[in-house]
Formats: sequence, structure tokens, C-alpha cells
Amino acid sequence: MGPRVSGRGGAGGGVMGTGELWAGFVIDDAQLSGLLAPDALLGYRPVATMQQQACAVYAKLQIPGFFNELVSVNGIFVSGANGNLNWDAWTNYGRACVEDHDNHVENVLAQNTVFVGDRLVCVDLASVFTGIGAGDNIGIQFVRNVAGSTIDGNIYAIGVRLIFI
Repeated sequence: MGPRVSGRGGAGGGVMGTGELWAGFVIDDAQLSGLLAPDALLGYRPVATMQQQACAVYAKLQIPGFFNELVSVNGIFVSGANGNLNWDAWTNYGRACVEDHDNHVENVLAQNTVFVGDRLVCVDLASVFTGIGAGDNIGIQFVRNVAGSTIDGNIYAIGVRLIFI
């Protein structure tokens, strides 16, 4: 599932002139198939299952040419249990056809987010998108850390939602 782009105007409930990108997370399923793919369903949603050990999920986004400014960017997750998730996030990006794929590299380490069981939780990822611009192709890695996490069970990684002007 690739990224989707949509625009919203004031009549649709959004801020005039905003756009939205969405990309689903995939998990490195090397032990089963060697493919990067969603590996489970949550309701009717394909998701990447982050089991209790340290593991990572990935997504990619292409920033459109009419991008002006980042409004927000969140990873969307669900856990079946309450608890704290300790996580790291990494991005690398560059402008397609102009820059190296990893011209920009950003990360945040040992962050914490509280989860309530079965609730869609938004994890703020803006701190690893500080230098993005029009035309950037972005790779995202989100890591579940064992140390500091108290969630007993799987976390289901749904995707990344980026809103821009």
C-alpha cells in the first residue's frame, strides 16, 4: 500500500489549503517471506505487528511539489493493553532526482508514549521531520524498545499521517 495524497478545503472541515499524506507501516518479515509487508489484520485494517521483543516497522512518504509547511505528523498505533511504550524513530530523506536518498538523517531516541488498550494512539513524529521540503522522498523507521516499555502484548502499527499546508 503506497502513500495516499488528499487535499481538503474549508467546507470539508479542514484548514483551507491543507493536504494530507498517509502511508501504512510494514514490518521486516525476513523470517517468513523476506518481504516488507503488513502481517496481520486489526478489524479490517492491514497492520504490522510489533511483538514484545525489540522490533521495527517502516513506512515511506513522497512530499508533493506543492508542499509549503508541515502542520503535524503522527504514527498511528493500537495496543490491546494499557501501558507505556518506549520507542525510537529515524528518518532519512532527500529530494528525488536531486539529492542523495539519505541527504538528511534525523532521529529521536528513548521517547515514551502512554497507550490505552484498544484505543487508536497518535505518536507525534514531528521531531524527525524538521527539514522536509517539497519533493522529498522520506524513509521512516519506528522501533519498539524493550527497556522502558510496560505494555504486555503486541502493538499494531497502522501507519503514518502527515498534514501540511
